[in-house]
Amino acid sequence: MLTQSRIFSDYSRIDMSTEVGRAKFFGAISHFMKAPRDVHKKMLEAGTTQFTAESDFANEIVKLIERYHLGLEEIDAGYLVAFDVRNFQGVGTPGFRIRDVQSGLTFSARGPGGRAQIYRITGTEAFAPFDTYGGGLELDQAWFQDQEWWLIEDTAAEFRSKWYRDKATVMYTLIGSFTSGYNTAYDTGGATALDKDIITLNTAAATLLTRLNTAGYAVTAQTPVIVFSPIQLRGRLQRALAAQYVTPAIAGASLKVEYTMKPIYSMNLIDGGAANTTKWQMCVPGMKNKLGEKMPLTVYANFKAENFVTTTVGWGRYGSYLNETQMQRLATA
Repeated sequence: MLTQSRIFSDYSRIDMSTEVGRAKFFGAISHFMKAPRDVHKKMLEAGTTQFTAESDFANEIVKLIERYHLGLEEIDAGYLVAFDVRNFQGVGTPGFRIRDVQSGLTFSARGPGGRAQIYRITGTEAFAPFDTYGGGLELDQAWFQDQEWWLIEDTAAEFRSKWYRDKATVMYTLIGSFTSGYNTAYDTGGATALDKDIITLNTAAATLLTRLNTAGYAVTAQTPVIVFSPIQLRGRLQRALAAQYVTPAIAGASLKVEYTMKPIYSMNLIDGGAANTTKWQMCVPGMKNKLGEKMPLTVYANFKAENFVTTTVGWGRYGSYLNETQMQRLATA
């Protein structure tokens, strides 16, 4: 007899005959649905940079992946690195506001008894609403009567996989949506492909950090930048970041990546609405890049007597804002 499962600790303890038992049943499914979110948090805390295979992760993360039976499509949370993630659960607001702040604040000396100069905050304001994402499945009531819990589990696993895959698509689409005004052309002066890659990375980082500094953001030459890379370019990026000194065609010169760069590798990157396999996307993380989590994926159920099915609907709410000033797109050819 089957008693072990992915969602329920013991099939024999499932009791759908009471309200309490049904609440525990669907509560276990909701917990199962939210598990990837907890794993994503651990991944970021561990400094995970590759989201392409289970072997990319530390042992602690692998254990969580196996414990919660996560597929690769559910654990690609690389997009989170670009955002300042805020938890809005329990907060009575339909979204959050972002100000393109221009305070004009400066500090100056004052005489004895003098007053500090007060500056007015100006600038435009953007509102990022919490969009609601949802979908439903009908579970044949016969599965409940015949206690075919594994069929319900398989359906729930498919549901969860689809949710997190779709969320990753939404977020990577947003990351790749900034305009061509933030493009860096591929270098043509380097003697080798590696030279050109390094020069392109350095040029993009210098352009990005200089632009942010001019706009008044708190950045320095040491501010870390994120480089989102499709797996097709992983080898090239790793070689460029690992290079200590590469001798280019100019005698006596040295060449290496001069900025602090953290790569994020993913198979799900999107650029301009299409799958991205040929470009790097550079980002200064956080700041005005915001992701607000209003409600995690939560499952609701309702029995429909006329169809002899239990309808389960999963809903979640989140909103995000990308400040394209913090982004730079890099050509690689």
